[in-house]
Amino acid sequence: MNTKKKALISLGVPKREAWMLANSRKAYARCASSFLNNVLTNKRLKERGLVFLLDQYDLKHC
Repeated sequence: MNTKKKALISLGVPKREAWMLANSRKAYARCASSFLNNVLTNKRLKERGLVFLLDQYDLKHC
């Protein structure tokens, strides 16, 4: 199993879709647009400790 496929599966992409994305001849950025919106949600990013500027703005100005 290649590294890209393992990484996609660890993010929650189904195995078949991970295989298709990992073996695509398209550039990384082009492949990424097809799954980033579904896999890397704001909730998941917040769980990893990323700070969202809009949240910080709301805290300061609201």
